[in-house]
Parts: sequence; C-alpha cells; structure tokens
Amino acid sequence: MLRLAHHSARHLLSRVVVLSALVAIIPGCSGIGDSGRRDATATNGLSQTVFSEGYSLIADRYIDPVAVNQLAMDGLTALSDADSELVIDSTGGKVQVRANGVYLREFQSPGRNDADSWGQLTVNVIASSQDASPTLKAMSKEKIYEAVFDGALTKLDRYSRYASPDEARDHRADREGFGGIGMHLSVIDGVTRIVAVMPETPAERAGLKDNDVIVAIDGDPIAGWELRDVVRRLRGPVGSTAKFSVTRHGMPEPLKFSVRRERIIPTSVIYRREGNAAYVRITRFNQGTARSFRERVVQAREDIGPEMTGVIVDLRDNPGGLLDQAVAVTDSLLKGGRIVSTRGRHRGSFQQYDASDNDVAEGLPMVLLINGGSASASEIMAAALQDDGRAIVLGSNSYGKGVVQSVYRLPNDGELTLTWSRFHAPSGYNLQDLGVMPTVCTNELKADQVAELLRTLREGRIGTKATLANWRREALPDEETRTRLRANCPASRRVAGEDDHDMTLAKAILEDKALYSIALRESSLPELARSE
Repeated sequence: MLRLAHHSARHLLSRVVVLSALVAIIPGCSGIGDSGRRDATATNGLSQTVFSEGYSLIADRYIDPVAVNQLAMDGLTALSDADSELVIDSTGGKVQVRANGVYLREFQSPGRNDADSWGQLTVNVIASSQDASPTLKAMSKEKIYEAVFDGALTKLDRYSRYASPDEARDHRADREGFGGIGMHLSVIDGVTRIVAVMPETPAERAGLKDNDVIVAIDGDPIAGWELRDVVRRLRGPVGSTAKFSVTRHGMPEPLKFSVRRERIIPTSVIYRREGNAAYVRITRFNQGTARSFRERVVQAREDIGPEMTGVIVDLRDNPGGLLDQAVAVTDSLLKGGRIVSTRGRHRGSFQQYDASDNDVAEGLPMVLLINGGSASASEIMAAALQDDGRAIVLGSNSYGKGVVQSVYRLPNDGELTLTWSRFHAPSGYNLQDLGVMPTVCTNELKADQVAELLRTLREGRIGTKATLANWRREALPDEETRTRLRANCPASRRVAGEDDHDMTLAKAILEDKALYSIALRESSLPELARSE
C-alpha cells in the first residue's frame, strides 16, 4: 500500500474518531515472512520474528541503503532513554550490556545483514537487561517494540515510523474504510457525545442525532470510559449489530438503538455551491476520495447547470493519503499527459502515472487552493494540474513532502511505514522540501490588498512565470536553492475565523474569463519542456 501523508504518529486518541472496524487486510501491506521460520519468544512475550521481519523490511525497502546491524544497535541503544543507567553498545564484534555501571552480559554480533540472528539477539539482550532494570521490566512488550523500532528508525527520514497494533488499526480504518455505523464521537469529562452523524449511514437511518450522549453499550453503563474503550465496544464486523442507549435533550428517558454495522469510508470530499461556481474541498485522500470527488463534480454541474463558471478545489491543510487516490482524482480532471513519476532505490519504485481522457469537469475553469498545510498527495494533484495548465493554483507555498511511503504489517499487527521513493512533478522537479509554488500568491494578504492583487494580475504584472521557470529547472535542488525559491511565497496557514481572501480571489478569477486566461498563461508549461 503506497501512502502519502504528513502527520505526527501517536495523536489518534486526542482527536475525534470515527466509529470503525477493520474488515480486511490491505493487499501489499502484510509483513514479509517465512511460515517455517522459528519464532523464538522470550519469557517477557517478545517475539524474535517481529524484530527480524522489521529489520529485514527496513533494510530491504527503505529508499536509502541501511544495514541491519546498525538498525538493531540503534534500536537497542534507544532503550537507555527508558532507563539511563542501562548501557547497550557494540565493540570488537561483541554486544555488551551494562546496568548501573555493572557488566551484565556479552553477545557475539551476528553478520551485518543477518536479520534473523539480529532479531534473536535483540530478544536476548532485552531479557538480560530486564533482569537488572526494573523500569525496562515494567514496560509492556508493545512499549518495548515501540522503543526499539523508534530507535531503529531515528536516523532515517522523519516520515518513516512504527505504529502499535492499536494505532495501526486506526490508520487502516482511515485509509480503507471500515465496518461501523457512521458517527464521530468525543469524550469530555467522561461523557461520550456524538459530535456528528455521517450522512447516508446506518446511524443516520436509525435516527441518531448530533449531541446525543451515549450512556450504555450492551446494557453496560459507560460513564467515565476512555474514548478508545467506547469505540472498541461499538465496533464490530460488517453485518453485526451494535446495541446501545443514548440520552437526548428534551427526552425524559434514554433511547435504545440496535444498529446493523456497514462498511463506512470517512468523508473526505465536501461540496457546496458558491454563486455559479462549485466549491469542492478534499480533506484527505482515502479509499473513497476519487469516487466521491467525481460524484460531487457531477452533482455540481447538475445543480448549477450551464451557468457554472468553474470549480474551486480546496486542498488547504490536506495532509495527503493514498497515492492511487491522488492519481485517480487528478486523472478525473485531465485529458492526458503525465500526472506524477516516482523514483527510488528499487526497480519497483520507478513508476509513471499518466492521465486518460477523463475530465469530469469537461474543461471548465478551475482554481486550486493550497497552503503550508497542503502536503504529499495534495501536492501531487496541485503540481500536475499546474504543469498541465489545467488549473490556477492560488495560496501560499505548500508543505513540501516529496516522498512516498509504503505500509507493511508486522506479525504483532503493528505497522512499519517506510519511505520508498521520491515523486516528481510532470515538469521533473522533486517536491521534497520545495513544494508547489502557487500561480497567485496570497501569503499574508490583507482585505484592502485584494483589489490591488486582481489589478496586478489583470495587467500581467504578477511575475509568476519567471519564478516557476526557476522552480522547475532542477530535479533535486540543494537546500540553499530551495530556501531562496520558497522565499517568493512563504508557506502560511489560514486562521479559523479570518476572512477567506483566497475564496474571494478564486471566485473573482472564475467569473472573469480574460482574467482566468491571463493567470493560466503565468503557470502553464510549454509542451516541449515537459519531463518524460
């Protein structure tokens, strides 16, 4: 599974979650392994196979070469973060363990890339360390896996990470869809409240409402439960039934519900009419994004009719998601040409994605909104449509995440997310730490400057063409060049409650065909300059 996302790893419990349950293993995401391999498990429950397969995956799949012995030692030495009196190091072909200044044990170092033996050594070293470290002994096996893999990955890029089984299940639900009933929940001061009922879901059909408070599940009172515990009890296989009670404002007694679970894909596409323009916001790229996007654009054309001036696609603060969905959404707006290419260490990482003649908007003018929170998959879409001349990109520089991750499941049901390749825009440049340069820069734009910016654009003085030419010139620009280029329109984020000048400008550009044509000429790429 190729995934492009920009987010910190362990934050899921602090946010509102969608009721969900994993219903299928993602093809291509299962860990590599040999069913006949000996799985040595220590008395502390740690599995040699988890470490061995993890080390092997990282060494084999990571974008840059990395040796198994270095990964294992980085992972083991990271255990001293849990207990500063514990020292694990390697010298003279030996791995030594000391605690509180006292020598404990010494192990023979395996071969440089012998993942099986390094996995077994990891289990043995930890077992020896636990004898002398009450702190380490008190850690759960999942906390130890987390500590070791975090250490093993620490010298790699910031996007490669380990997820515990609980986190991995949440990640898979966000990516693929899940068995559930279709509600967003929050728990505040021990009270579980329905934040939002998703449309066209079992929850909506059952009559559940926003602000209903869930008080019991299967007859068990849930006051004071943690959010994760509530979600686990309400999740279940597709076709099974969730039974629970809610209180509702104005109702004297709790209401009882029995709701059959269905496969739910979190909403990622939002549509509304803005005058004679269609506004379509993409919040992330998950398994249902391409289908939903096409449906919303078709709906907009039916709603607005022949007076429709164009489409505003809002990618601001979109952190990314699935590569195939980013490609599919972009393909649905192009009549041909390159969408993106990927290049890495392995032959399989060299891929090219081209568009078919499949423009669901039928050539209507288009403005894409981006900002400093637009990352990865959203940058692929913005760069492709800008290079093609299909859309005007408006806002500030995007985040600049130009690498692709693959997700692999480990035997403990945790996941490794590893950077696999770099992606390049149709014109050839890599977006890593560079991002997408907007055609119309609105960084720190004030209300009284909107009219002046439109006037500058109309008079052809926007000056984007020369900057974009430099932007596209080098496939992998150095840090100094990237910094200089990004200074032309520094990345910014919109603050909630502020006037949305990006939307004002986007609508004005779509309503004026001459203005749209001028802006398009600033960013479109000459045919001969396209990268093959």
